[in-house]
Amino acid sequence: MTPTILGHLYMAGADIKCITLHPPDFAVPLGELRFKISKKTRAILINTLHNPTGKMFTRDELNEIVASLCMENDVLWIG
Repeated sequence: MTPTILGHLYMAGADIKCITLHPPDFAVPLGELRFKISKKTRAILINTLHNPTGKMFTRDELNEIVASLCMENDVLWIG
């Protein structure tokens, strides 16, 4: 996430929780993401094309995130 996005989120009062992507595929660790979602979660922001790795999430990865997490937890997905 760029400092500008983080700054705007902090100014809006967001409690930001970040997840680190790891090589070699830089896939979203769904277990870790699930763990960080709470009743207070309002949105999940996914930066794709993900810098600095250049990772571009596949349709299947994004569908899994949206279908299995956002819809189950009634949260907004920002991509």
